[in-house]
Amino acid sequence: MGKNIEKYKEIESELVFGKYSEEVPKVSIVIPTYNRDHLLKEALASALNQDSFEPYEIIVVEDSPEKNSKIEKLIEEINSPKIMLYKNKKNLGLFGNWNRCLELARTEWVCMLHDDDILFPNYISTISRTIKENKAADFIFYKPLVIDLREKSLDEVYIEPQKSIEKKKVLSQFFMRGDELTGIVGICFKRSIALKIDGFQEEMYPSSDWEFFYKYSKEGEIYKYENYPIALYRFGENESLKPKTIEGFVYKDFEIKRYIIEDLDFKYKSVVKSYLKVMTLKHIDTLERKHSGILDKRQIVEDLDLSYNFFDKLNYRVYKMYLAILEARNRWKIHL
Repeated sequence: MGKNIEKYKEIESELVFGKYSEEVPKVSIVIPTYNRDHLLKEALASALNQDSFEPYEIIVVEDSPEKNSKIEKLIEEINSPKIMLYKNKKNLGLFGNWNRCLELARTEWVCMLHDDDILFPNYISTISRTIKENKAADFIFYKPLVIDLREKSLDEVYIEPQKSIEKKKVLSQFFMRGDELTGIVGICFKRSIALKIDGFQEEMYPSSDWEFFYKYSKEGEIYKYENYPIALYRFGENESLKPKTIEGFVYKDFEIKRYIIEDLDFKYKSVVKSYLKVMTLKHIDTLERKHSGILDKRQIVEDLDLSYNFFDKLNYRVYKMYLAILEARNRWKIHL
């Protein structure tokens, strides 16, 4: 294992509730959590309320050594044989705890769930069916439904019936666009590959999950399914809405994309560099519209040297078209 997984090897995680079944199921739902029992309660209810007969287990990892915590009491109150609760004897931090979840899972497939997100009742059955039907897949992502907790409650969620599902093979090149996968909610991947690429890198915060996805795409086959949400991503209380975090996304995303450019097997890298400049500016403009007054655009343009000319804009269009052609060749429609 590499430095990300090894970093906290001296810090133990104690199993304080539950026990493993003798038979190892195919899928684990892992939930990293810290001091959010009020949201975790709903996440756990959704993980337990599955319409599948496929065996699965739920591993909750509390990133706190506090005894008799609210989370412990919640798990004891639920008292489900499917749930195992671990407590870290010292705080590992956000991505350190995500990596600990990877270590503690014992199944071939791992599904990650934020403690403030929701799985729909058909989650396990859909994932299990997809694993059986798509033998090439090493990583499965069903695009989740997204709601803003400040504007809508869970009771107001409505899923419009669809006639077809869009299936796409996600190539490494697609990560230049930056919006290929929307966070970890509901993703399901092979644990062996996640450990091979050394999990999540803390230094890439707040884009550690995106960097993880890119590394994974180089080692395994990623498949994305759209128009058929089986999980719910909700925001309103999380870290991603803070100004420093939003600014961090811009800088770290740019850093990761520069790394991708160096990594690409593409002859005309100057074209991709132009694409990166224009794409980053468009991303900043989008963030400014959503979060007025949060970003210092002038400072970011100066820091990242985002000044561009006519040829950069032309190169942007050329590479955008190239990515669109690649996507068309790797996308299929599944009729329901």
